[in-house]
Amino acid sequence: MAFPEKMAQHLTYSFIGECLPQKSQKDLERIEYGLAIFFIALPKFVALLSAAIFFHFRIDKFLVYFAVALLSYGLVRAYAWGIHLKDDFSCFIGSFILLFGITFMSIFYVFPWYLILVLWGVSCGLLYCFAPAATAARPLRSAVLRKKLRKKLLAVILLLFIMALMNMGNPYGKLITLGVFWESIFTTPWMYKLFKLKGGETNEKEQVVCYTSHHVK
Repeated sequence: MAFPEKMAQHLTYSFIGECLPQKSQKDLERIEYGLAIFFIALPKFVALLSAAIFFHFRIDKFLVYFAVALLSYGLVRAYAWGIHLKDDFSCFIGSFILLFGITFMSIFYVFPWYLILVLWGVSCGLLYCFAPAATAARPLRSAVLRKKLRKKLLAVILLLFIMALMNMGNPYGKLITLGVFWESIFTTPWMYKLFKLKGGETNEKEQVVCYTSHHVK
């Protein structure tokens, strides 16, 4: 068992379990899982933030731009789910390339308004077809949970789309658009195949309509 899992287990059963004896075993398992995710993500977040601060001293407002990219991508991913690479180091490298790539592209490249609308159209289509996309480590078996995630995802997408339209003439609109676009890409079965990952299950009725060939193959 790795250090983050050991720390999460210790805090859950040696501290939280004793302080909150009314919690069921299932509740404690959920708390343990959440703490493990937090301890796994914390070092990667600190490393990404440190790199963003480094660039901030060389590029005006870089830290703010990076934060917008991270929040846009993270908000959609919270409800759309999608691929997760097999080990923490690969995940960190992928996150670094993705988030800093989005930030630099938004700062230094000009996106015409019609390209932004096309990216939003593609993103919405992919998210409708494939989100939420489960993984082998995080299966999605509950139809009720799936519906809740899709409703919350719709609200987040509408909010981000409005914000992107309001900021179409500055980097913020591009940051939001690219964050949503790349997360939508990561929910597709093609990405699961590319990285040889299990998962990607979505709503069966919608999957037949949107991507019938995925099952035929």
